[in-house]
Amino acid sequence: MNDGILGPILELIATGAIGFLSIMFVVVRKRLVKWFTDDLMPKLNKTPHKKLKITDIENATKIREILIELRILTKSDRSCVFQFHNGSVFTTKNPIWKLSNTHESVAPGVSSEIGHLQDIKASSVIECIQSLWTDKICKGFEVLYPEGVSNSKRAIFSKISELEDSYSKSLMIEHGITYTIRAPIHSVTNNCVGFVTLNYCGEQDESKIKGHADVLCRNVAQIQFLLLEGE
Repeated sequence: MNDGILGPILELIATGAIGFLSIMFVVVRKRLVKWFTDDLMPKLNKTPHKKLKITDIENATKIREILIELRILTKSDRSCVFQFHNGSVFTTKNPIWKLSNTHESVAPGVSSEIGHLQDIKASSVIECIQSLWTDKICKGFEVLYPEGVSNSKRAIFSKISELEDSYSKSLMIEHGITYTIRAPIHSVTNNCVGFVTLNYCGEQDESKIKGHADVLCRNVAQIQFLLLEGE
């Protein structure tokens, strides 16, 4: 074919292809906009969610400051906040309750474990948490009612080596914990929604740890207020 004819033909084909792609782009764009506006947005608007507010960020900072102060006052190695949440549902429609470490402060040289303590099934650590809302406790746990604080406030002390073999025990040993003392966080309707825990690594004086129960409970009250603010 003559080069003088081939050039215009190729140019015509290229122009036609570009025109076709431009039309297709407009059609696809219109369909995406329609799908987003008519289908996706209504579903998103119906989905309940809580917007992140500046007060949430401020309160998270305040909670961390409380945990740092609490850790220093009690000479603990870690101070943490755990919160309960629904991690979906079973086929029986019952919720799968879980707990996650949401705030943490660690002493210098002590490892941070917050990244490894997420979405833990509550049923797998029931020995550790049942004493948060009942007087029925397992071997190795002791419920304390510190003087000078509300009668509803309690702290739970545990020596890990004395616990019965369980996932709870192996989990704490894995994270280097030898003693813990924790106190529940309650909602405005008095439901337990989480807890604050102090972790000790290595040998410690048990009586001194138990003596920190009042400090723990007082600080839990502050953390509880910050977590529930706006409810």
